[in-house]
Amino acid sequence: MLTIEVYGMKLRTCLSLAFLAAFLFACGGNGDGEPDATTDSGSDVGSDVGSDTTDTNDGGEEDPGTSNDPGTQQDPGKQEDTTQGFLITPGTPQNDLEMVVGADVRTYRLYVPADYDPANTYPIIYQLHNYSPQHYPEQQPIYASSDALVEEHGFILVLPRANWTGSGYSWMSQPFDKSDNFLVELHELLAGELSIDPERVFLIGDGNSAQYVSRSTRFLGDVYTGFAFLNGAQQSVPDASKIPENKIYIGTSLLEDYQLTYGLNFADALEEAGWVPGENFAINVYPGSNPQRYLHLKNAVRWLDPSGFPDPIEVTGSALTPVELPAEAMGSTKRITAFVAGTGGTIYAVGLRNIVLMRDATEGTWSSVESPFDTRDFYSACYGNQGLWVGGTENAIANMASDGDTLEKYLGAAASLKQDAANRKPGLMGLSCAGDEIWIGASSDVAVSVDGGASWETKEGFNPAPGAGSGTIVDIATSGGGEGWLLAMDGTVYHSTDGGINWNEPEPDFPAEDEQEKTAWWLEYSSSLGVVPWQGMSAISSPEATKAVTIGASGTIRVRAEAKVWNDADVPESLSAPTTGATDGSGETFAVYFYSATNGCIGGQDGLILETVDGGATWTSVDAGPGDDISAIYCDDDEILVGAAHGAIHKYTKCAPVTCQLFCENGFEVDENGCEVCSCVE
Repeated sequence: MLTIEVYGMKLRTCLSLAFLAAFLFACGGNGDGEPDATTDSGSDVGSDVGSDTTDTNDGGEEDPGTSNDPGTQQDPGKQEDTTQGFLITPGTPQNDLEMVVGADVRTYRLYVPADYDPANTYPIIYQLHNYSPQHYPEQQPIYASSDALVEEHGFILVLPRANWTGSGYSWMSQPFDKSDNFLVELHELLAGELSIDPERVFLIGDGNSAQYVSRSTRFLGDVYTGFAFLNGAQQSVPDASKIPENKIYIGTSLLEDYQLTYGLNFADALEEAGWVPGENFAINVYPGSNPQRYLHLKNAVRWLDPSGFPDPIEVTGSALTPVELPAEAMGSTKRITAFVAGTGGTIYAVGLRNIVLMRDATEGTWSSVESPFDTRDFYSACYGNQGLWVGGTENAIANMASDGDTLEKYLGAAASLKQDAANRKPGLMGLSCAGDEIWIGASSDVAVSVDGGASWETKEGFNPAPGAGSGTIVDIATSGGGEGWLLAMDGTVYHSTDGGINWNEPEPDFPAEDEQEKTAWWLEYSSSLGVVPWQGMSAISSPEATKAVTIGASGTIRVRAEAKVWNDADVPESLSAPTTGATDGSGETFAVYFYSATNGCIGGQDGLILETVDGGATWTSVDAGPGDDISAIYCDDDEILVGAAHGAIHKYTKCAPVTCQLFCENGFEVDENGCEVCSCVE
């Protein structure tokens, strides 16, 4: 093995065949003989949630990793003479480093901290890129943001390149065990020459590569001490008894249908096998979109290795009070996703893991409503003339009549909804009701009834320009009168004025007919996740006719003033953010609720709560104190309810102004709702 020394640091690297003639060496390696995990796909005990049986990339296409021998295909991202035999300079990321594994030349990117000292040991992160048809996938802008882990927190960062499969780069064609495993041999190479802390070796993936990482927890537990998979996991429920007890972090998004369920199933399997939430595994359900952004990578690394980060600030002084809920509504994978007001002061809440709750208007207590489904994750709810409607994963829709007390399956609209791009039943991401109108926004289709469910108008597939993931529907809204609004994952808003038959007025405007321009826009969007305006929007509401309010990334709130005219709302200065440029996720807003044409509320990151009294043009902060990310919100003239992690509901009571002529040196007393009364603290 040739060893090159530069800047006082050693690193072995294999040279290409061109160099072999001059230096006469080669490198490679075999595994340790563990069972071949490439035959394990889907073989763990359990049942598949979806109708498909093989893992797919997050774009819904057939997994390119199913190629018989992808490693032998020519990587078009390589130039013939790019094999590198030189060393990294600490503080400078180096691309296109190569090594030989079996018969293949494999490529990786390496970044070592500027203050690297071989006398110290360093944590190392192997971050796997998502499936990508683009060349040099590990060098896309989204992964360059990971460099902050090196610059700010002292990690060594490695970004290996997956196999080229003929149509793209996919980790699902990589062996899961140690035999001819590029990742294992790469770590052996780096661990032999860099000063790596053996207790702090982490493997992280997102999307397509997250599926690979989730399966690797079973076979590579003696190589890595921690795993994180973001926005993806194996589809079959794992046999957790076969997974070595390392640290596992699962990050997923409410807006990623199916991937959400896979991640929750994995977490439930760990807990049922005796793993302890918060100790050796964690599940974080992010209420917004794009959980593979740097924010979520940083959260994962912070949990896996908190020593590389400042101590967390203790959260105190919150004005939110926890609400007592039935025991079955609470748990590590539970989260409230929607609130809706019924009649006579009744309030309903729905959530993940088949949760439906009802608050009694008289007693103010919460009770469970039995779900008609065995296993579903509920995304949405609305209340109209026909009572309560609830929507969730795999076409799940249920109705409880306004004069009834039983939630029943409803097949009228769900049966006609088109399957998604991977031939799976779509999740019902959004429901909106107004009188006899019921609008359903499934992840891949739309259904609208204007006669209380007697008949339905479906789009039979909805795929707005420019296509691919941007066509995924994340929310829908109506204020009645046959008018509705659709929000797609990339922030596109579509408008219908004829009961969902036709959809027009997309915002923002995409290149009209030029397919190459559309493709270029989509590639920019999918690779940057923060550069294109409007991407990352998460919810939409229509407080009155012709008006829509959409919320999402970096505190962005936009209000439709008239056709083709959208205005940025006035928001507190702390939330002001550019509508273009990369975002670290701070100030994001996730949930919006209007209880009149003028009055509404928004919930967001770290307990952020905003209110409006002018239809969304201006928003002010509610001083409720810090808290968890808010996944659902409800408000009226008296209170605000928010949904938080682990199924919790928190309440904020709006206090009426108190006229009092007392001077209280120690402040005023408060009542049971936390509101000040005209009485002094002794």
